[in-house]
Amino acid sequence: MSTCSPLDTWVFGNVTLMGDAAHPMIPIGANGATQTIIDARVLAFELARCNDVPSALKEYEQQRTKSVNQVVEANRKASETRFLEDIHESCPDGFDNLHDHITEEELQDISRTYKTVAGFDPLVLNRRVSYSFPLRFQPYKNHV
Repeated sequence: MSTCSPLDTWVFGNVTLMGDAAHPMIPIGANGATQTIIDARVLAFELARCNDVPSALKEYEQQRTKSVNQVVEANRKASETRFLEDIHESCPDGFDNLHDHITEEELQDISRTYKTVAGFDPLVLNRRVSYSFPLRFQPYKNHV
């Protein structure tokens, strides 16, 4: 399986890339879909917050490129499922008990590390600012 190198820019005038167009990655744990949802939340937040589209797009790009490109690179190098390849190499004839070859602590460490890189660490998520934004406009009062 192959991926493209991370892009330096996602914004071209009043057009931006998001999701797989901006950051194609090896599919692991629905990470591409998850990162796309985060893209959409950040983009919507910035469009609501900024006074003009070009500023919103630049803010979106600045917030997302570094973190999501780290996920792309992590998926290439040491994904959450990388241990399966390691186990297969060390046990080509199979095994009866996974824990004879990798400890629960090692599995938890793989998972923790990947959650941190992918932006799924609960401590980090609970500390960051919400992407919700109060409405600036009142709904139509006389809408039929």
